Amino acid sequence: MVHYSLAVSTFTFIGFIIVYYYIGVLFTGDMLRFLGVMKSATLISLYYLFNVSLVILLSSFVKKGIAAGFIALILNFICMGATKLKGIGQFIPYKLVEKANLMTLEDVGSAVIVLIFVSILFVILTIARMNKVEVI
Repeated sequence: MVHYSLAVSTFTFIGFIIVYYYIGVLFTGDMLRFLGVMKSATLISLYYLFNVSLVILLSSFVKKGIAAGFIALILNFICMGATKLKGIGQFIPYKLVEKANLMTLEDVGSAVIVLIFVSILFVILTIARMNKVEVI
């Protein structure tokens, strides 16, 4: 899990830096702040961390990897809609994507805490599940 998350985070930051440079080449003026781009990359990396832990957990329950991917995709679509709900919307991991689009870290504390807690819980559940699985 650490390897996947580290690789995804590294490539996310590299991609955001390349896009920042490309925007600077295409458009004149000071359109984006580098710090805002890095804030967005951080939020997206955290969101990807959640998705990696979710897919790994789901993979421990189903035999086919593609099924785990589709279930994770469906859950992500549900989370996308759940961000509009009053009360729980601020705790949904997809809220980080919305804030990354705004290039701000305002009001993401609760979503980050929930996301990290749930990701750690998913990893613990995956380890517990895989300890019970018999490998042939």
